[in-house]
Amino acid sequence: MPRLLFISLEFTAATFSGNGIYAAGQVQALTVHGCRVLVLAGKPSGQERSTGRPHADIAEIELPHWGTLDRSCSWQAFAKGCRQPTIVQRIVDFRPDAVLGVDWSALPAFEALHASLVAEDMQLPYVYMNYRVYARTALPADAEWMKGMELRAMEIAAVTIALSKSDADFLRQLVLRQSHKHVEVLLPALRADMAALPLPADIQGSTAAKQVGSCASHSAAAVRSDKCQRRKYMTCCVRLSPEKEPDRFVNLVEALHRKAVLNRLQVIPLLIGASKTPYADGIKSRLRRCGAQCEIVEQFLGPTELAQIFSQTMLNIHPCLYDAFGMSIVEAAAQGAPSLTNTGGSIGATDLLQSSAGEVVTLDLGLPTQDLALKVAVLLADQNHLQEADPIQGSCNPLRYGKH
Repeated sequence: MPRLLFISLEFTAATFSGNGIYAAGQVQALTVHGCRVLVLAGKPSGQERSTGRPHADIAEIELPHWGTLDRSCSWQAFAKGCRQPTIVQRIVDFRPDAVLGVDWSALPAFEALHASLVAEDMQLPYVYMNYRVYARTALPADAEWMKGMELRAMEIAAVTIALSKSDADFLRQLVLRQSHKHVEVLLPALRADMAALPLPADIQGSTAAKQVGSCASHSAAAVRSDKCQRRKYMTCCVRLSPEKEPDRFVNLVEALHRKAVLNRLQVIPLLIGASKTPYADGIKSRLRRCGAQCEIVEQFLGPTELAQIFSQTMLNIHPCLYDAFGMSIVEAAAQGAPSLTNTGGSIGATDLLQSSAGEVVTLDLGLPTQDLALKVAVLLADQNHLQEADPIQGSCNPLRYGKH
């Protein structure tokens, strides 16, 4: 039975981003496949210890600053906490076979542990789990520093795992002179807790009609018509931080409202944003002031609540020009909602989903706001185009994501 040490600054305590969700999902999958896992993770000061999920041992370090994963996060405090004697002893007793480190922030923690582990005759291979290439979106003042951290992680790693072809290509360029360094792509699956949920009623109806055969065409058409009437949201579900560019969603809503598109088509913009930073508060304040009938969800949603929203979403807007993957794109597709994403392969989820099947719609999101708003208005008005993916053939149906 393989024993793995899994290092992730964000995990199950006070989860604030897709990193924590994906890390927990990976650990759960590893345990299901017979691995024993010890997790080193951070948690905000004063937070109770995580219990119950996933099935792994967890050693948590209290951190003074919480809610970010860039250079401003508590990576130094995390590294210092990981070398506490009690934690080192837990690792020694656990006797891992390898270390999996999530993103650049796991590297200082591993380096802090290295001398203690070597002293115990534990020369462990390091797997760099790159959930996001931070050098691609870092502030100019931090870009070279972040690039150096990510390069160092690749240099010591036996293998680097990226979430998209785009990120893998970027990382390969970082280590161009070290041809022996391997970068592999592992596309994330739909997380198990969402895969376990039932299909939306409109997709269930379409599936039933499809199974009857061609004689059910009128029934299928009626189901799709009902679907068009029932789905009302134009949703945005990203972390409210600058690299996710939620301001582009607000700009779009403002432009569509000025053109009276939202009222005419009875579309409700919905922003999901649990962040409470000054930047996030500014984004939510702008949306409230734009004059459109909008909804804002400010709590972190569990799988059932998120699926409920996506089951009522006609179009999910993923506003950033780059994203390592974009888990919410797959989660929306699992509930029959296509996503609008940037074109050119810069969004990792488009390695998995297909625009030809209606799973995603790709546009140049870098267009001026007015030009982008015109194109989105056409999309929203063409309900049949948004819902043209066959619930069986197209991957807007969760059958492609493990709902068997």
